[in-house]
Amino acid sequence: MQLNVPARVRVDERLDVTVTPDGPGGGGADQLDQPLSLSARLESEEGVVWQGEQSIALAGGVPYVTGPDGGSGQWSWATAAEQVICSATPSSRELAERSGLATGLSPVQVELTLTAGTATLAQEKTTILPIGDSVRQEVVTGAGLEGTLFLPPGPGPFPAVLVLTGSGGGRDELKAARLASAGFAAFAIAYFGAPGVADELVRIDLRYFERAIGWLLARDDVAGDRVRVLGTSRGGELTLLLASLFGVIDTAIAYVPSGIVHSGIYKGHVGWLSDVPSWMLDGEPIPYLSHDRGERDLPLPIACSPVYAADLWPYEEVERATIPVEDSNAAILLLSGTDDDVWPSTLFCELVMARLRRHGKPVRHLAFGGAGHRFTFPTLPGTVTTSMHPQGGEVLSMGGDAAANSRAGRLGHEAVLHALRGEWDEISEDGTG
Repeated sequence: MQLNVPARVRVDERLDVTVTPDGPGGGGADQLDQPLSLSARLESEEGVVWQGEQSIALAGGVPYVTGPDGGSGQWSWATAAEQVICSATPSSRELAERSGLATGLSPVQVELTLTAGTATLAQEKTTILPIGDSVRQEVVTGAGLEGTLFLPPGPGPFPAVLVLTGSGGGRDELKAARLASAGFAAFAIAYFGAPGVADELVRIDLRYFERAIGWLLARDDVAGDRVRVLGTSRGGELTLLLASLFGVIDTAIAYVPSGIVHSGIYKGHVGWLSDVPSWMLDGEPIPYLSHDRGERDLPLPIACSPVYAADLWPYEEVERATIPVEDSNAAILLLSGTDDDVWPSTLFCELVMARLRRHGKPVRHLAFGGAGHRFTFPTLPGTVTTSMHPQGGEVLSMGGDAAANSRAGRLGHEAVLHALRGEWDEISEDGTG
C-alpha cells in the first residue's frame, strides 16, 4: 500500500493524507480486512519524542479516525493525520512543559506509519513548516526598537501588523511568521524579557509602541497610513489599551485578553501577585487592578484564573482599571477559551463586548468552547496543557484539551486573517464557524 503524504506543509495549513492500495512498498488490498491504524512520531530539538496512534477506516482512499464502536471520530475541521498528530503524547512531560514542541522557527519532521494489525504497510515523512517559503526576516535592534520584522516575498507594499507577546516576554515570532506567510508585514516587537528592553513587565512606556507604529508606517514596503495590532494574553490587554489611545490603529485583534489593566509581573515565583503598574504614559502609570492581596494557596500546576476572578469584586478598582475601548477607532476581534485556566478570558471579553455594544463599535468575540489559554494547530501535538512560565518559572495550568485547543487554533487563525483583510462578514458571531 502507498501512503501519500505531502513533503512539506505549513503549520496553519491542512495536512491531507491518502492511501492507495497496491502501491510501492508492498501490502495489498487483501490487508484492508485487518484493523488499520495510523501513527505519528515527532521529535523536538530538545530530544522530546511525541507519539500518537489512532484506529482508522478508509473511504475512497481517504483515512478517517474511528471510535471504539467503529463509528467516525473525525473532526470536521481536521484530517485524520492531524487528529493523530494532535493526540501525540511526549516522552518527557517535564521537558515538554519547558519547551513545548515548536517554540522557534525550525521545521518539525513527522513520521507517519500505516499498519494493519501488526504489519507495517507504509511509512512516509512530512515536514511541518512554521514559516512560508521566501518569507524574509529583518532583525531590528539598537535604534530605539527591538524586534523581528517578517516580510512576505516580493517588493510590497504590504499591510502592516504589530505583534505583541504576552507575559512570557521576548517576541512572538511564530505568530508574526504566520502573518507574513499570509501576506502581511508583521513586526514581532520585544518590549520586555529580551536584550535591549526591560527585564520585567513593569512600568513599560506606551510611547515605545507609538514609535514602533510610526517606524512601520514610514517604511516603503508598508502600505497605507493605518496599522493593525495583534496581541496575546497580556499582549491582548496591551492591544486593547493601545487601540483606545492611538487612532492610527484600525484593527485590534486580541487572543485570550483582558479589557482590564492588571498589575505588573516581576520575575520569580508568583511575581504576578503584585501591586506595581504594568504600563506608563508620559511618566504617569495607567490605572491598574492590583493583585497583591497577601498569601494565596496555589497548588501546582497553578490555575491563576480563580485568583483573577476573585480580584474582580472591588467594583471601583475594577472600573478605574477598565480600558475605555469605546474610545478606539479600531474594529476589534476577541478570541477566548471557555476553559482558560490562566485567567477568565471569556468573561473578560464579554465585559469588553458589553462596553462596545453600548457604543455601536464593530466587534466580534469568538469564545471557543472547552479551549484553554493556549491555542494550538492540529498539525502539532496538543496534549500537554501545562507550561513552565519563562519569567516566573512556575508550572501553570493552561486549560482546555488537545481537540478544543486545536479547533480554536485553526478556526481562530482563519478568523484573524479575515479580520486583518477587513472581511468581517466572513467571521461568525459566536465562534462556531
